[in-house]
Amino acid sequence: MNKVVDKAKAIWGKVWERLKKISKKIYIAAAAALVVLAVILVIVLNNKPYSTLVTNVSMDEMSSVECNIGTALPIRFTNNCFI
Repeated sequence: MNKVVDKAKAIWGKVWERLKKISKKIYIAAAAALVVLAVILVIVLNNKPYSTLVTNVSMDEMSSVECNIGTALPIRFTNNCFI
């Protein structure tokens, strides 16, 4: 077990020495790339396309559905369909 721990410490020491040699510009560029990647990921994952809620409704049913849904949801009405 001690051999594994010693090897891990040796590897970590080598990695740490390499990280010390990297300039601050590289760290800043890596952080900026990580932020850009995170923003792109958030945009892609929050993309929610519209879906049809109800179809072939009369005007009375349409107003009833609209009142029950409320204004919290973005809804569109096209071709007798709520989207």
